[in-house]
Amino acid sequence: MQRRSLAIATGVAVLTLLIAVPALWPRPNTPEIEHVTSADLGIRAPGTLDETGEFEDLQVDPDLRATDLLHTQGRVLASVPGGVAAIQHPEGTQRWSYQVADTEPDVGVTPQGDAVVITYPVPTRWGRERLQEVVLDMDTGERLHSELLAPGTSVAVNLGHADTRVLVEETIQGQDRESGETLWEIDPHSWCVDAQTPVRDLSLVADGDQTYLSVVCDDPDEAHLAALSGDRVEWELEFTAANGTAPELLVIGDELRRGIDHDPVARAVKGDFGTAHRYVELRHGRSAFPPELESSALEEYVHRPSEVPSEPVEVFVMGSLDVVESHVLHQTVRSQLDQQVLSREDLSSDLFVTGDDEDRLLRPHDTLRYYSDLARINLREALEGIER
Repeated sequence: MQRRSLAIATGVAVLTLLIAVPALWPRPNTPEIEHVTSADLGIRAPGTLDETGEFEDLQVDPDLRATDLLHTQGRVLASVPGGVAAIQHPEGTQRWSYQVADTEPDVGVTPQGDAVVITYPVPTRWGRERLQEVVLDMDTGERLHSELLAPGTSVAVNLGHADTRVLVEETIQGQDRESGETLWEIDPHSWCVDAQTPVRDLSLVADGDQTYLSVVCDDPDEAHLAALSGDRVEWELEFTAANGTAPELLVIGDELRRGIDHDPVARAVKGDFGTAHRYVELRHGRSAFPPELESSALEEYVHRPSEVPSEPVEVFVMGSLDVVESHVLHQTVRSQLDQQVLSREDLSSDLFVTGDDEDRLLRPHDTLRYYSDLARINLREALEGIER
């Protein structure tokens, strides 16, 4: 009888201890959030931009400490300490913002430009961090969705839609944010000859139409680039990866970042990638070697991609064929002007727009006038003049 009483007493003590431990364990500090919407600020004006020049000339309120400005869907977003802010045009003031104290969250814009996705770690009582995901309306900054995800979850903030997240784990999954239902799933291993071995590396990027996946297999000489619509493969090409690392995927799209250093074609033309890059047109996945770069007269001024198929690739610069050629034309001529190989007198006056301080060369984002046959002819004639 005494043994039975002792056993019961011991069990009660253990149960009491198990209940007491969580109460005694210090509760972790949750990050402080400052979330301000356009409604909070009483802003009703659209505050959007119509022309590239408006973006280039926009003066942002210095109190915001804004960096890395992005122009997409007529809206300007800026990196600010601890998060992101939308900038009101033409005032340059805050339209809305979301900031997390003492951390730098991952921030991305969905390819369709319908939402801003923010993720950041949240400590738990037991030491493992969970991932907080917040989805904001691009226009107003209103919260569309918020969820605390399991430890180890990896969300691609620049992919998916407002209502669909993309998880990058053993497989790549499209998941409904509200229900958690898996909408589609892609296994990167399926591209490799030996599908049982781990993938060495992969990279993902998307535009408004497709997602682009680069997979480097366990054998680094086996690498693939594919265009996907959901889980359907639109096209695929093989390449050699540099040092077994998935190449950087840069899509020439409607987005525009402040500063020439952000333009993928400008970086390629001025030599940031050496010869280890390749232009790819997005409709069929074919090489889009721009004819404007074939001139021997440009060899000492412009860095061209390698024409050797087996040379390792570090960067893919991708866009529609017209867009690739237009951007290459523009950036090549611009580089020749900067290096004083060409002068303004070598170009048609139709290729310049009047700015506040000085006239500047039209860029592909400015106006459809740039894409006219006459504009292309004028730019090509200027480049051919170097050869003469």
